[in-house]
Amino acid sequence: MIQDLFNQFPNQHPLFVHFPIALLLAAVLGQLAVLIFPKNKNLKWLTFLLLISGWLGALIAVQTAVHISGGADEKAIEIFEAHRLLGLTTFWLSLAATIIRFLTINWFRKKWVEIMLAILIATTGIFVITTGHRGAQLVYIYNVGPQGNNVMSK
Repeated sequence: MIQDLFNQFPNQHPLFVHFPIALLLAAVLGQLAVLIFPKNKNLKWLTFLLLISGWLGALIAVQTAVHISGGADEKAIEIFEAHRLLGLTTFWLSLAATIIRFLTINWFRKKWVEIMLAILIATTGIFVITTGHRGAQLVYIYNVGPQGNNVMSK
């Protein structure tokens, strides 16, 4: 029954990609709050939960990604490749940030570590935004993805 529901969508990637976007961007705010209130362990746990949830969502988003077909515009293929590479980089950055955030909740409690982690999480946020922008270009400028246009399954 659930499988039938998902089979109605020629491209499942948009169903899953928006959750990690929101979660990873919220993690940026969470880490900024940690810098302001460094002794608040709950903020560190909240940021960790946002990161791990965002990373798991990114894993699903990567797994549901499709490939662009040869019938797409040449510029769309170029943007798709950038979107794909940015998405993979976002995935790995968010994994690194998640691991480091977990390790620094109880250990390595130094101000400089929190600052470096904030830079890493903010960098991840920048990659999220840039990746999303490339995805939006594919959909709204080149019509790649809606109703399965110019996409093929893995």
